Amino acid sequence: MTFPINTVYSVFSFIGFVLCMMPLSWHLQAWNIGTCAFMLWTGFGCLNYFINSVIWNGRLDNVAPVWCDISVHYIMALGAAIPACSLCINRRLYHIATSTTVNKTTTDRRREISIDLSLCLGVPILSMIADYIVQGNRFDIYEDYGCNPVIYDTWVALVIYNLPAIVIGLISAIYCLLSIRAFKHRRAQFNSLLSAHSTHLDSRRYFRLMAIAGVDVAFTVPTASLVLYLNAQPGLLSPWLGWEDTHFGFEQVNVFPAVLWRQSGVAATALELTRWFMPFTAVVFFAVFGLTQDARRRYMKLFGVVKTKLGASSFQSSTRLVRSAIKSVHCLTMK
Repeated sequence: MTFPINTVYSVFSFIGFVLCMMPLSWHLQAWNIGTCAFMLWTGFGCLNYFINSVIWNGRLDNVAPVWCDISVHYIMALGAAIPACSLCINRRLYHIATSTTVNKTTTDRRREISIDLSLCLGVPILSMIADYIVQGNRFDIYEDYGCNPVIYDTWVALVIYNLPAIVIGLISAIYCLLSIRAFKHRRAQFNSLLSAHSTHLDSRRYFRLMAIAGVDVAFTVPTASLVLYLNAQPGLLSPWLGWEDTHFGFEQVNVFPAVLWRQSGVAATALELTRWFMPFTAVVFFAVFGLTQDARRRYMKLFGVVKTKLGASSFQSSTRLVRSAIKSVHCLTMK
């Protein structure tokens, strides 16, 4: 049985992937590691869930076990990646707002790049490795949803799998509040500080970065807290009996029909919240960065390049073809 909501999700998740990729090139030019990592993690998260929703739309069989292994490990890393990228952005904004030196040495810049990469790549990878401790079996397959990591629900899982996103989100929120406070105290010299740190960063882009990081914190912490609350419900937690007990029968793959898992309020809520968070984040990011005047100017430039390469004659012939098709349809409807 196919539920229409899965088709709707497939459309939105693919749109989310496209929206994240559109502004990526000019953000790479600014060499803002936190923003670029945020876009890549979110974009490929949307793509990951999109592929799952398409492959397992109305089906249950384990048709792509290797893909599922890749998919579930990416999902496990994703739980820490988005909050870590927001932390990286907020931390950078805070250091810009509180900076006392105009010129930075090469050593300082290398140290900043190392810290940013550690947050945006190191933290998610370490989280993914740590999650294996509480991974109950290889993966499960949910009809209309796809592959999903299996976390053996114990108090250890709450600490290793659920809690890090909340902790990282709270630290990020502290940096965000401190940045706002620092801006109020140093408003007069703010523009000079921005230009000193990056030729691609002005006050408008600074506040857009703060907005996207702040919105992510505002949704990550409550969402992660809700998932933690749902997983900690009485009767759902099992006692922690050690490594061998947790990984017993690890190669097992369980399958769940949509009509079954959608009737489980807790499971359905947790699954849908997890996957819908990705396209939501992508849309918010595009609304903040993809609709600016600079972005629209770049879109028009790209459109001009495409038009030049295809040739004006191709556009004219395509226009005539479309007009002819419209007239044909109109004539048919009038008969």
